[in-house]
Amino acid sequence: QSHLSIRKSKMILRTLLAPILDTVFYFTSFCLALLTLWKGLLFSTFSIRKPVQKKRKRTKRSSERLQHQKLRINLLPKEADNDSEDLLEDVSIEHNVPTECGPTLLNSEKTETKSPRHNYVDYSHLKSKSNTIEKLEPEDDNGNVEYKLKLLDPTTHRFQQLVTQLKWRLSEGNGIAYYEIGVADDGSKIGLAESDLRDSIETLHRMANEVNAEVLLLRHRPGIHGLVGQLLVRKLPAGLLYPEVRIPLLGNEDSGKSTLLGVLSKGHLDNGRGAARLHVLKHRHEVLSGRTSDIGREILGIDSIGEILNYSSGYGVPSLSEIYESSTKVLSFLDLAGHVKYNKTTLSGLGNSPEYTMVVVAANLGVDGLNEEHLVLANGLDVPIFVVLTKSDLCSKEELMAAQKKVSHLLAEEPYKKKPFVIDSMDHVTTASGSFGRNDRNLVPIFTISNVTGLGLELLKSFLSVLDRRKDWEQLRKEPVELRIDGFYSVTGVGTVVSGTLTQGILSTHTQLRLGPNEHGQFESVSVKSIHTNRLETTKVGAGQSVSLAITPVNSTIRKGMVLLESLPTVEEQNEEEHNSVVWDFEAEVTVLSKNGRMDINYEAVVYYSASLQSATVLDIQRQRPLMYGEKDSVRFRYKTRPEFMKIGEKIILCFGSGSKAIGVISRLLHDCEGRPLSPSSCSRKRREKNSIAA
Repeated sequence: QSHLSIRKSKMILRTLLAPILDTVFYFTSFCLALLTLWKGLLFSTFSIRKPVQKKRKRTKRSSERLQHQKLRINLLPKEADNDSEDLLEDVSIEHNVPTECGPTLLNSEKTETKSPRHNYVDYSHLKSKSNTIEKLEPEDDNGNVEYKLKLLDPTTHRFQQLVTQLKWRLSEGNGIAYYEIGVADDGSKIGLAESDLRDSIETLHRMANEVNAEVLLLRHRPGIHGLVGQLLVRKLPAGLLYPEVRIPLLGNEDSGKSTLLGVLSKGHLDNGRGAARLHVLKHRHEVLSGRTSDIGREILGIDSIGEILNYSSGYGVPSLSEIYESSTKVLSFLDLAGHVKYNKTTLSGLGNSPEYTMVVVAANLGVDGLNEEHLVLANGLDVPIFVVLTKSDLCSKEELMAAQKKVSHLLAEEPYKKKPFVIDSMDHVTTASGSFGRNDRNLVPIFTISNVTGLGLELLKSFLSVLDRRKDWEQLRKEPVELRIDGFYSVTGVGTVVSGTLTQGILSTHTQLRLGPNEHGQFESVSVKSIHTNRLETTKVGAGQSVSLAITPVNSTIRKGMVLLESLPTVEEQNEEEHNSVVWDFEAEVTVLSKNGRMDINYEAVVYYSASLQSATVLDIQRQRPLMYGEKDSVRFRYKTRPEFMKIGEKIILCFGSGSKAIGVISRLLHDCEGRPLSPSSCSRKRREKNSIAA
């Protein structure tokens, strides 16, 4: 009872004191707020704060600039700056300034500017002749804006100084600089004659060529004695026109493709729980499930000595533009989906002009049916293959040896008949790189790595650094422009954007192209507004690069598989079997790859050609009997929905039956006697069925 009475008294005390304590707390807070507000009002009313003037620190560069480029009137050095010499010529000779101005400028010390920051010639007496011309702000030693009175016939030494100055302005503007030609250092718009302005712009073009930049004339403005030109100088990445070496990654869903690509492109090892793949995955559901559902793209820049430039150094992580500027070769990796659910995406990625194929196998899981299917596809596309065994940290030495032997045994058998070569040392890398993909097409290097411990990664990087382009892109750049569209978007404020691979030609902005074919096999004219490659804006790209284009106007519906052409083939060219054209019917040399595959007349197959995906009907087989596993024959197909733009000699991937695969090489494009594509019969299958039911 005593305990109960104590508890009751405590509860009563709490009940009584709680409101009192709350009231005291709120009252104290209110008083403090009033005190703070009163203090702020008091100080803001009676206090006067003097603005802090930050002194301008004169750098070594600004001191040198003042020494070499600012002119004192009382003493003109023998090797004067070109701007100063041109100024004296402008004032005393070319523009017929009154004679009393000449002695005043040359001999009088009163014309020196009294500004503490600038010691330039005073142009106020010239400004009075044209009060309508607005004066610019004085030139700043920093920033990306440069004033030049003239750039006429500079000496070799002076030209190098100008180039160095241009590099500084470009670095200040992150690759963009503005030049005002015909403007004095204090901002006065003196102006130039047309011929002098044209020659000065030509000198600026020469300077830009030295630093791999381009010059754009923005506008002309009136000056006191002529015209003033405003020009934009824009830096171009040094490797912009370098073709990319495309390497798709094939493998099962748990083989670690995305993790390997993240480790290669970022230079950081994985933590064993998939941290490295977060740099590669694009969608939230990919991060949650760990499965790649879309094609991921990453680049690897390699310099002249074989070093990878993607990794961070003492100056921070390099940007894409810095990687391109310093690279002599760029590897473009395509992270393809490994799950059967995303088989369409994987097959579409294989049609993106690959030059090598990396097959990734988990060493702890071994080779399964999907890995064999990927090997079959890569072998059927006749692309050099190299195998990477991942997750070696989860296997014992005996299990690793067993995985290597199993892969080697599989590659040596039918239908591959390859020469597996296990890479264990740098000597093996040198031996394999000397003949891989060139002299010995059957050689298959096998690497064993770990993305967690880093085992074998240096050998793989050394091997990748020596891979070179297999296609003659330089020759293809001499052909008319051809772009295969593999993606399209609608961007607010920009319009329609298409992406794809430039397979031939050199493309610039404001180029007129032909977009098509639509469902009727027709093309429409479009213009290229802007170009991006690997997230960098540029004005010119060459064959072998992945690009994105903003085009206008677009009247038809865009789809994957369309092309952008510089010129359409004529009727005579379409009648030639060797030429490319838009067709409904085509013939291909088909080889069945699946062991249970069977292709017969009237079968329907899904045709993967470049980025296009469409069903086609088997019209005829040359041997007049079904094609079985391993057999090869000429097969005639007809698209069911729309015609496609195709080329002789290119490869297609066929899916038919219950997941069976086949590889074909286009051998013939069929047209009528007038050079038009053969169209399907007006009496389609559905119409025949409808007529039979009605009958």
